[in-house]
Amino acid sequence: SALRGTSPERLRRQLRGDLDTIVLKALSDEPARRYGSAQAFGEDLQRWLDGQPVEARPDSRLYRARRFIGRHRLGTAAAAVMVLSLATGALVATWQAREANRQAQEARRQTLEAERQTQEAERQTKRAEQVKDFLVGIFRASSPREWGGKEPTARDLLELGAQRVDGELVGDPLLRAAMQRVIGEIAVSHGDFERADALFRTSMDEVRRLAGEDSKDYADALHARANLLYLKGDYAQATQAIEREVDILRRGFRRHPDMAQALGMLASLRQLGGRLDEAIVLRREAVDITRHARGREHRDYAEQLLELGQLLLMANHADEARPLLDESLQVSRAVYGPDSVLFANAVNGQAKLMGDAGDLARAADGFGAAAAIFRKAQSAQELVMALTNQGHVLCRTGRFAEAARSYEEALQAQARFASRLQIETLKRSYGRCLGDAGLYAKAEPLLRDAAGLAQGGSEPDRGFVLGGASLTLRLLVRQGRIADAV
Repeated sequence: SALRGTSPERLRRQLRGDLDTIVLKALSDEPARRYGSAQAFGEDLQRWLDGQPVEARPDSRLYRARRFIGRHRLGTAAAAVMVLSLATGALVATWQAREANRQAQEARRQTLEAERQTQEAERQTKRAEQVKDFLVGIFRASSPREWGGKEPTARDLLELGAQRVDGELVGDPLLRAAMQRVIGEIAVSHGDFERADALFRTSMDEVRRLAGEDSKDYADALHARANLLYLKGDYAQATQAIEREVDILRRGFRRHPDMAQALGMLASLRQLGGRLDEAIVLRREAVDITRHARGREHRDYAEQLLELGQLLLMANHADEARPLLDESLQVSRAVYGPDSVLFANAVNGQAKLMGDAGDLARAADGFGAAAAIFRKAQSAQELVMALTNQGHVLCRTGRFAEAARSYEEALQAQARFASRLQIETLKRSYGRCLGDAGLYAKAEPLLRDAAGLAQGGSEPDRGFVLGGASLTLRLLVRQGRIADAV
C-alpha cells in the first residue's frame, strides 16, 4: 500500500471483488474449477485490468451493467443526467398538460354557467313582461266600480290574483307556477300563511312536473316555501328545502345572486341550531357572491354585510364586525337614503355593537332611531326586532317605564306579523325586565307563555325551553313560592 501511495484498508477495498474471485479460482482445490491454462488465467486478469466482466464470476445482467458503468463512468453519468432531464421534462409536461386541461374545463364550466345565467336572465325578462301585463290587469280590476262601490282590500286582490292566474296563463304553465309563487309571497307578507302554503305547494308540483327537480325554477320554488317554513318555526323542513336549493344552484348557478340569498337563509338556520361557525362561513360566501354579482352599491350587498357583521358580534368578534357594519351603513344610506328600511337595519346593527361595548345609552338611542324608520315604513317584523332590542338595553340601565313602553308597542306590532322566534324572544325579554322591576304578577304569564311557545313548535328549541324555564323558576324563588318552583 505504501508503494501505491495508499493505506492498507483502501488497498484491501481495491483488491476485493473480481480480483479476489480470480485468485480463488486459480487456487481452487478442484482442478475442474481452476483455469484450464495459464493463458486463460492471464486473459481473465487482463479483463479485470480493462474493466471487463471476468470469467471467474457468474454472469448476470446486473453484474454486466455494473462493469459497463465502471468502464464508462463519464458517459454513463452524462446519460443518466440526460435520462433524468427527459423524465423530469416529461413529468413537467404531463403536469402542465393536466393543469391546462383543468383550466380549460374550468373555463368551459364558467362559460356554460355564464350562458345559463344569460339564458335565465332573458327568460326572466320575458316573464317580467308577462307578469307586468298580468299585474296591470289585477290593478285595473281593483277599481271600486268592480267591487260594488267598496274599496278592495289586499286580501281581496290576493284572492282575485289566485283566481285569475289559472285562467289567464294557461298557455305558459311554468309562468303560471311562477306567478302562483309570487302571489304566495305576497300572501306571506300579509301574514296569510295558509293561503301562501297552498299556492307554494301547487307551484312546486307544477314545476317538478314541467321542469324537473334539478331546474332553476324548482330551486326558486324551494326558496319561497323554505322562507314560509322558517317564519312558521318549522326549522327542520325549512333546512331540508334550502339545502336542496343550494345543491341545485351549485351545479349551474353558483355565482348567481339567488345563490347568495339561499346561503344567507341557510346561515340563519345554522345559527338557530347553534352552529355559529358554519353560519359565518356560509354568510361569508354569500357576501363574496353578492359583491361580484351585484357590486358594492347594492341593497343585497349591504344586507349581507349587515347579517355577517351581526353574526360576528354574536361570536364575540367585534373588531371584525365593526368595519362590516360601518360599510353596510354607508352603502344603505347612499343607495336608499336615511329613511329606508335597509338603512334602519344597519342602524340597528350599529346599536347592537354599541350595546355589546357597554355604551347602553347610545345603543338605546340607536334602536329608537331604527324603530322610528320601521314605524314610518310600517315594517312590523323589523319594528318588533328594534323595539325588543331597545327595551332590553333600557331595562339594563334601570329605565323600566321606558322599557315597558317599547315592549308594549312591540307586543302590538307582533300581533300583525312576526316570526315565532321573534315572539318568543320578545316575551322572554319583557318578562325578565318586569321581573327585574319587581312586577312579578305581570312577568310570570309572559315567561310561561314564551316557554310554551318554544315547546309548541314542530322542532322545539331546547335553548329557549330551558331558558324560559330557568327565568320562570328564578321569578318563583324571588317571590318565595318554593313549592311552585319545585
